[in-house]
Amino acid sequence: MPQTLISGINQAMDDTDASPFLYQKNFTPSVVLGHGHYNKVSFVIGIPSVKREGVSYLETTIRSLCRSMYPVNENKTSIVVFLAETDMEYVHKTMREVYDIFTREVDTGLLQVISPPTHLYPSFNLPQTLGDPSERVQWRSKEVFDAAYLMFVCRNKADYYLMLEDDVIAVKGFVESMKKIVDENKETDFGYISLSTFNSIGKLFRRRDIPAWASFFFTFYGLKPIDWLMLDVMRIQSCNPEKSSSDCEANIKKRMPQFSKGLFQHIGKMSSLAGKKQLITDTKFSQEPQATNPHVNIKAEVTTTLSSADKSTANELYIDSGGMNKHLLVSSLQTDDVIKVSFSTRSYVQYILVKTGNVDMQLRYCADCGLIEFFVDVSQTPSTYEQCGAFDRHGSAHCVINRQISGFQIRNTIPIHSQVWFELIYVQ
Repeated sequence: MPQTLISGINQAMDDTDASPFLYQKNFTPSVVLGHGHYNKVSFVIGIPSVKREGVSYLETTIRSLCRSMYPVNENKTSIVVFLAETDMEYVHKTMREVYDIFTREVDTGLLQVISPPTHLYPSFNLPQTLGDPSERVQWRSKEVFDAAYLMFVCRNKADYYLMLEDDVIAVKGFVESMKKIVDENKETDFGYISLSTFNSIGKLFRRRDIPAWASFFFTFYGLKPIDWLMLDVMRIQSCNPEKSSSDCEANIKKRMPQFSKGLFQHIGKMSSLAGKKQLITDTKFSQEPQATNPHVNIKAEVTTTLSSADKSTANELYIDSGGMNKHLLVSSLQTDDVIKVSFSTRSYVQYILVKTGNVDMQLRYCADCGLIEFFVDVSQTPSTYEQCGAFDRHGSAHCVINRQISGFQIRNTIPIHSQVWFELIYVQ
């Protein structure tokens, strides 16, 4: 497993000198899986995760985020999972499992997993507030503390920080939707943008505001749940005590833009608090994409030796350009069956991504069953192909090229006597 220090953790690059005490602490994670993106991106998604009794939603959450993101957004988005546990056996075990399942996402910098510094946590021996028993006070207080830590250590990785939890799913194209609402609110002095109506899920913060938010959370973590503390901050920023409550609420609404549809849905039925069930969901969650795929693959002729099982075509899949609106379903594959893509003109290609699989239908390509091969000069007869990437056991093939080519092909290498679902072909 690759382990490097998360980029930008203790770099004092902030636009404000708020909360100087935060910069005097060592917030460097104990263990880090993945190198992340080497340059600052547009969005960093923070996911604190803790152990639950008998169930985990983390794999489902990561898979949903990665599968619901258009490939064109991967280079501008980071996902950081914070395993907020001091049990190092659990931390290492979970990191191994994540890397085993999401190898490509870790290796390309899209996904990182971190664990807390050795001496991060206080004792959480707190007075009871809000009529809650001590166990609930400790649980909700640690939840606030974890959220504060993660947003602070991620602050320099992106222009915007998205607060999520480890038991959510996302609507397809959610990153494009976030770009849209950010553009619409560039001139708005917002505290945060709400992309879900469920508690603290789906709250989007500007990087420059994070030190002040983290400072408030670290100071008052023992008093209230995090979504209540967030409303307290909004009241402090928006309300004049000499004016009416309606004026206060109007100002809060201006500073807390709400996307028209929920981009994230809460799916966790079992809370991380032992014995607590959470059955509430976001009634505004959108089942349909709220933004279309902006990417267009290079113009090409697409041919194949594969026979469609449902009238889907390889050409439609290629034209879809990673938008996940089309597919290609085949009944079986023979050795050397191909999908061949010949560009109209020789073009510079950074990389090619092909994904297969349908979770609902349990259709997936097998490991080492196929290759991506590219050819540099279409005028050569026969065309000389260079092998670039093989399909992993999770049904994905990632081919880094960084040169001018005339086209490529996806070639099957062994007979497959079952259906295969091709999900996307993306050319950057």
